Amino acid sequence: MKTLQTGYIEGVNLARTVGAIGIIVFHYGCHNGILSPYLCSYANDSWGRVLVAVFLAISGACLARTYASDFEWKHYFGRRWKAIYPMFYLCYLFFFVEAAISVGTWWKSGIPYYRFVYTLLGIDGYIAPLQPNFSLVGDWFLGPIIICYILFPALLWLLKRIPYATSVILLAGSWFIPYLPFFTGDPFQNLWTCVTVFYLGMLTAQSRTVLCSQPALWISAAILALFLFVKIPFYGLLRMFGPILAGMALFVTLVNVGRICERNKPVKSVLSVLGKWSYPIFLVQHIVILRVLVHWSGYTVATAVKGLLIAIVTSVLLAWTLTLVHERILSFFSPEKAH
Repeated sequence: MKTLQTGYIEGVNLARTVGAIGIIVFHYGCHNGILSPYLCSYANDSWGRVLVAVFLAISGACLARTYASDFEWKHYFGRRWKAIYPMFYLCYLFFFVEAAISVGTWWKSGIPYYRFVYTLLGIDGYIAPLQPNFSLVGDWFLGPIIICYILFPALLWLLKRIPYATSVILLAGSWFIPYLPFFTGDPFQNLWTCVTVFYLGMLTAQSRTVLCSQPALWISAAILALFLFVKIPFYGLLRMFGPILAGMALFVTLVNVGRICERNKPVKSVLSVLGKWSYPIFLVQHIVILRVLVHWSGYTVATAVKGLLIAIVTSVLLAWTLTLVHERILSFFSPEKAH
């Protein structure tokens, strides 16, 4: 690919919105025994894996479109830092103080203070299964996304020169590398798998046939329906191919449906706002869910559903507030951009 497509991906805000709300629903189900059988898994796998794949694919696709024609190191890393860390630090500070007031101490006992560097880097949730640390907001896959951002210049170079060979190598590696013992826990959380999905998002962003056509919509929707509703006997043999394929099918389906939805201006405006709030929603949702479940865990499906709706609304409102405060702070330090 000597020349790459640039510009906004029509429909991506629907994917962002569904991904953010979907993560709330999934995590609520993980902590609520009544709704767990309905919210945590589909016919073949975990909803969490598929939704994480959507987030990774979105990140790769949007970056590939943004920097396809003009990549400048300082500009790229400066924008990535602004996009991630100020809001992450702001959110962390709020819940850090809130937790300290509730618990009566500033630090988690028994954890070396130097491990706070993981929080400063934004990878604390990803490192937590290996080394207990001060992780508080966000979730584990923020770490892989940040690492993918660091690797992006190299991945962009590969996309321009050997796009399909790189895909084959990454997919082949995802067959067995996530099962090697250098990382514990869910093999989907292995960095190789995450980079694979991120790169497939980059590759997909360069295909108008995939992101801008009805045949792609119907094919991806059919693949998605197959994985969601039909128990595949040999699914275990697919290893990580299964959730990767299901996640990419959901990503392509949502983007194509989003293109249709954006033809309606009011709907487009709503999706634009919710898409903008997807990152702060992701940061606050887990803590909000745990707080809500203290009062709304419920012993009936109706009560549990009420708690889920409260968690969604509270997460969205808190994300809106966080966005407003974040923008005010940035405008204070960069007043020339506020006008």
